Amino acid sequence: MYHVTICAALPVAAGAAAAEQLTLYSVAKGDHFVELGQEGGAGNMTLWRSDIEDEQGGKLGTGAGVCTRLDAAGNHMCNLTIDHDGHGTLIVSGVQVVEPATATLTIVGGTGDYQGATGTVGSTPVEDRARFRYEIDYRTD
Repeated sequence: MYHVTICAALPVAAGAAAAEQLTLYSVAKGDHFVELGQEGGAGNMTLWRSDIEDEQGGKLGTGAGVCTRLDAAGNHMCNLTIDHDGHGTLIVSGVQVVEPATATLTIVGGTGDYQGATGTVGSTPVEDRARFRYEIDYRTD
């Protein structure tokens, strides 16, 4: 019996950006609920907007999104945009699990400083759905 080991080296792109981290807070400023039949049922949606702030409450931008309820437990599939004034936008998607658990959402793109961004957003409620902490880990092209 012969054993063959194959090793491969993957090239690293020249000038590839290092991972960056950012913490922002989403503070609810308006919600609209769409019930599709059964109260608390799957398919119901929440359309929302928020201010994006730093930890001390300084306004840094705006956020908006739509979350569709997936199950009776209250998990939601969310698609959101974070508009970070003067820096650009991050487009984020994923399942927001029932609080107080932290959900890991996926960065699917961005503009401005976030052009070509990939990474994750840890979304943690800090004030009963009125305020969420976003721990953002990203890379850009």
